[in-house]
Amino acid sequence: MKKFQAMMAVVLVALMAFAVQSCGSDNNDDGQQYKLEVSLKITDKGPLTDAQCDAMRADAQKGSTVANHPTDASAETATMRAAQAISEALEVYKGTYGNAKFGYTLVCTKVSSGKQIITYYVDYDAGDVEIYSNKNAK
Repeated sequence: MKKFQAMMAVVLVALMAFAVQSCGSDNNDDGQQYKLEVSLKITDKGPLTDAQCDAMRADAQKGSTVANHPTDASAETATMRAAQAISEALEVYKGTYGNAKFGYTLVCTKVSSGKQIITYYVDYDAGDVEIYSNKNAK
């Protein structure tokens, strides 16, 4: 259980990459705000208990945030970094998940217009971790 909790802490810290990236301006203009929504879909829980699956879903939702970025490109880069951090954490703790199959989805939208900037996917498939976006979908 300690490994599981450590992995969830790493995922939450990874999602902070989206918020910390936003240092380009102290302007709080809505045109500069971007929303990151994080979700988790588990298709095969493998060795995970129902309680662990519920905790993983809840932790993913806690990663949703709003942050300021100077440009769409900056928000996209921050979303990519958050997805990469989740991917790296899954690699480190993949022994914990065994043959489970699940995927994180990170959707970045511009608050002022509702325009979707980028979506990243981090898939875990029985030990294999893959990261891709809607721009380079598999």
